[in-house]
Amino acid sequence: MKYIHSILIIFCFALFSCATVSCAEDLPPANTLSGPAIPQLPRHSFLKIDRNINFKICKNEEDPTDCTRKKMRSSGSGFVIGNVPYGSFIMTAAHVCDVSDYIRYLSAPGVTATGDEFFVTDVDGLTYSGVVLEMDAAADLCVVFIHGLTNPPTLISAQSPSPGDRAYNLAAPVGFFSKGTIPTLDGYYNGQHGRYASYSVPAVGGSSGSPVFNAEGHVIGMIHSVHVRFQFLTFSPTLKEIREMAQKYITLKAD
Repeated sequence: MKYIHSILIIFCFALFSCATVSCAEDLPPANTLSGPAIPQLPRHSFLKIDRNINFKICKNEEDPTDCTRKKMRSSGSGFVIGNVPYGSFIMTAAHVCDVSDYIRYLSAPGVTATGDEFFVTDVDGLTYSGVVLEMDAAADLCVVFIHGLTNPPTLISAQSPSPGDRAYNLAAPVGFFSKGTIPTLDGYYNGQHGRYASYSVPAVGGSSGSPVFNAEGHVIGMIHSVHVRFQFLTFSPTLKEIREMAQKYITLKAD
């Protein structure tokens, strides 16, 4: 009986120990149960874009002292596509570069646009000014030169994605971005929708011009618009259009 009593004590101790530490030695570590790892994305190639339009409002056009100055701001995203010794070329959406609609909106009696400023900020928190070089309104693509920027360029894929392929996005949605912090989103390539490539990657204002990557971290798209009724359906120029504009400024190296 003493022997049996001792066995029961040992059994109860073992049962209590398992309840305390879960006795999960035969289970795989928790991190192996998660989804596939996000590829190494070129975070230092990503840029947040800010546009500032300065304007003056005069209540009495004949009295220049009776005026107030205002600033209209908008934000977007972009990415480096090539470097030269004195700066870099970046790609973004054409509507991020084109401020003519804002200027027309401001063209009212007593309102005068006095200046337009184009700034980019990288993940290290450094800010540079830019000059628009080229726009393609039909494809919604734009190339901007950033003086003094030396961040590494992205690689643009030579292989078009297939429907169902995983896609990854670096963006500054609603302007959310800070030093060391870039929102990282993902989804899938859906296929061609009309003249645009379609992705199921969430987007909102500020995501315009943000790069879309494949599993190798190469650019396959660039978000320029989102479905008005469902913000998980986004649209991009085709990879062919992106490559055709980019190759004017860089030597493509991605396989």
